Formats: sequence, C-alpha cells, structure tokens
Amino acid sequence: MRLKNIFKTVTMMTILTSVISSCSKEEINQNQNDKKIILNASAIQAFGEDIPESRTSFEIPEVSTDLAPKVKWVIGDKIYIGSIKDIEDGKTLKELIDNGEFTTFECIEVNETTNVATFEGTSINNDADIAVYSQIPDKVIKATKVKNGTEYYPALTCSVNEVPISDDLSHLAKNDLLVSTFDVTDKKLNFGRYFGLAKFEFTFPTEVEGIGVFYCDELRLTTRVFYQIVEGYLNVDNINASKLRIENINIKGNKITFYSFIVRLDINANTPVTYNIEIGDKRYSATKSYTDKMSIKGTSAFNIKADLKEISQ
Repeated sequence: MRLKNIFKTVTMMTILTSVISSCSKEEINQNQNDKKIILNASAIQAFGEDIPESRTSFEIPEVSTDLAPKVKWVIGDKIYIGSIKDIEDGKTLKELIDNGEFTTFECIEVNETTNVATFEGTSINNDADIAVYSQIPDKVIKATKVKNGTEYYPALTCSVNEVPISDDLSHLAKNDLLVSTFDVTDKKLNFGRYFGLAKFEFTFPTEVEGIGVFYCDELRLTTRVFYQIVEGYLNVDNINASKLRIENINIKGNKITFYSFIVRLDINANTPVTYNIEIGDKRYSATKSYTDKMSIKGTSAFNIKADLKEISQ
C-alpha cells in the first residue's frame, strides 16, 4: 500500500450496526452453538482515492476541536459485546472475554464498494448492553464512577501508548478504543472514540541522533470512560489520568514527526504548554501558548509544531 495521501480530513466516527432481523433475543441464545450470527457495520472509508497504509487515517490542522480520526474496518478486527454493570472493579476486558461474559465478533469481509463490513460470531449474552473495540483488552479495566457521592455508574478505564511509536501508524490502531451502547432488541451500535489525536512535529536546533523520550505535563495518557446505560449514552472523564510520556522514539536529523492518542483536557487560551524531548544527557524543549482554548476530546485532532531549544540539564 502507498503512504501517499493517507492523512485526510475526518469527522467523528459513527457506526450503525445491526444483527440479522430474523434473530430474536431468544433465538440467539437457543441457537448459539449451531448458528452463526452476522453483524453488518459501516466500513468508514478515508477520504480520497488512495488506500491508507494504516486503518487510521487523518489530517489535522494547527488547532481544532471538531475533527477526529476516521476508521476503516479491516478483516480480522474484533469487537466484544457484553455488560459491565454487575462486574466487580478491576476486572479486565480480557478476563471478561475469557470467562464468556463478553462474546467476540470478528470482521470477515469488507465491501469496498458499499462500505459495509461483515462481523461474525456465535452468541450474544442476554444482558449485553455495551460493545467495545480494543486490540489491548488486557488494558481495558472495569471501574466505578461515583457522582455527587450517591450516584454510581459502571465505567471503563484504558491506557494508551502501550506499544512503540511506528512509522506506519499501526500503534494507533493498537491503542484505539471505541465504545458503543448496545440493545439486543434493536441490534444497533453507535461507536465513538474517546481519545483525541495529536500529530507532533518538532525541529531541533542541530542534527541529532539517538533514542528519545518525549513528555508533556499538560497532556494526558489515560482516560476513564463513564458508561451510563440508563440514559442510553456514554460520558467521558479523565480522573487519575497520567502525564503524557512516550519512550523509545528513534530520532535522526534535525526534525522528528510522530503521532499519539491523547485524552480530553482543557487548556485555557494563553496558558503555556511545554514540550520536552530527552536524548541521552541532552534535553530539548519548547514552550508555546495558544490564542484559542485547546479542548482535547474524542472529536479533537491537533497538529502540534514547535522549534526546540537545547536546555542545560
């Protein structure tokens, strides 16, 4: 696949998914051992004619609050359907899958003409009310949100950047988290992403070479996804979010470009934001203030550019 033109303007991803209408809730459970269940989902395509090198393609302006990565399903993608309402805190999505509390549907076909993907599975549990896409289910963890000391909502937490930065952007697909409410009676899914996305472009004062570490205290790595099935929607917060830190970045030359998911965080206008890269015993830094408020959420994508200066350690 060509790398040309893989970054295209995108909007918030919505995927409408339906189960074959002949399968009622009872039929699904009675026949789960001898009948495959098919889910049909929109295969959201990247804009433009070129096929993207990665399943995630995007183009991001300097500062924006209304754009997000757009996903194109690929064969082999898996989604997991179940419920976290009565699950104890600390359980991982992987444990729930292994225990049969979440069932797996795998993408077996993507029609490039109609933009429809076919997912296949064998069962959906009676209490299923949420669907999750993640390639790192051991990093997706059940938690509980307490609101005003009296209201409790089952929630998910997930950490990102658990894999090395890659030139082909596969680390974005690896870290992606999509969540949807699910109702077995109408069999529809509306997936949403809960990470913002950043394209970082830094220029060094001289030629450099080595393994770098990037960090920024104003940006965050971890999100908490609040799941509110009663109201029929998902809400997001960033409690206990850790600071953005990316290690093992290969750097050679006077410029570096890399991509990362980041979580929702409001940075007020004219608030200094400092970006740091350490290579061995040398540190390079840039501090920028933005005229507009930076509101980073699932619908956000940012192109962050800065000229770095060497800072004495």
